[in-house]
Amino acid sequence: MRKVVVLSVLSIAGIGLSFGTHAEEQPGFYVAASVGEATNESGEFKGSDTAFKVGGGYTFNRYFGIEVAYVDAGTQDDTIGPIALENDSSGVIANAVLRLPLGETFALFGKLGYAFYDSETTSRLGNLSERERDSDEDFAYGAGVELAVWGGLRLRAEYEAVDVSAGDFQIVSAGVTYKF
Repeated sequence: MRKVVVLSVLSIAGIGLSFGTHAEEQPGFYVAASVGEATNESGEFKGSDTAFKVGGGYTFNRYFGIEVAYVDAGTQDDTIGPIALENDSSGVIANAVLRLPLGETFALFGKLGYAFYDSETTSRLGNLSERERDSDEDFAYGAGVELAVWGGLRLRAEYEAVDVSAGDFQIVSAGVTYKF
């Protein structure tokens, strides 16, 4: 999955750099959806799973916008010694989005914001299991590339991270946005 996302980023970057000057972009709303890989590392635990995001945003001009997305990070699992661990996590990330247009259809972007999330960790040792639920909020950031392909349709590849106090949480994804 990670190779597919990296190849998507490189393809979008290569195509986007071949275009000319950027036309003035109008303010407006957009919807977004993407799929990728979420990784979660905390102490000895290192797990990953397929993740998806759905959301939307508003662009004030070609350089600045805001975005909110629901993220389902799947179930990351790992085995530490005889203990099997599973972590289900999901939440909402709200970001300010800064864009750097590099031509008529290509842009780099960065995100700064905040994540509000729930996680449920299940520990299993043989027939015994224990479940722990947690809700928290932390600083989030990310970066990516975007390619306008037709009308309001854009392809997007991005990296996002949540500054979780107990470890690292990251998502690498590819998806689409549609601006109204």
